[in-house]
Amino acid sequence: DGNADTYTFHWDNIRFDGPVVEPYQTYQASDVVYLQRNGDRTVGESETVTIDLDEIGDSPVLFGQIHQPKKGHVLLSINGGPQFEVEPYEYERADCASDHWTSFRVELDPAQLQIGENELTWTIGPKPDCATGPIDWTGFSVKFLQIQTD
Repeated sequence: DGNADTYTFHWDNIRFDGPVVEPYQTYQASDVVYLQRNGDRTVGESETVTIDLDEIGDSPVLFGQIHQPKKGHVLLSINGGPQFEVEPYEYERADCASDHWTSFRVELDPAQLQIGENELTWTIGPKPDCATGPIDWTGFSVKFLQIQTD
């Protein structure tokens, strides 16, 4: 800002005005999904949590973290609709399973949702043959579950 001495650098003169990220609203789940324990759960077991929405935007997104997801193992139905698989950003082992908490992001069709209470039913799907580690129990957990709307 006005200092033009030779060989002097003032990095505080650099300004950045973007990008501008549009605000979004988040709605949290009523509880944690706990479909695991130290040992196996039964394929087909399910647990339902709810998320109350005041509004539904054009591009809603479901975001959360899954503990020990396996390919084809984490199934979700929203408001009684058809089940679909929820996959994390990436699996840690052979594109098949993860041993820890990992995040996921699922773009939703606004028609899947309704103003007010939305039921998210999580179901344990079949464990893939590629999940053979010593702690590859049948089951998973989900936390930090939220729907983000624009």
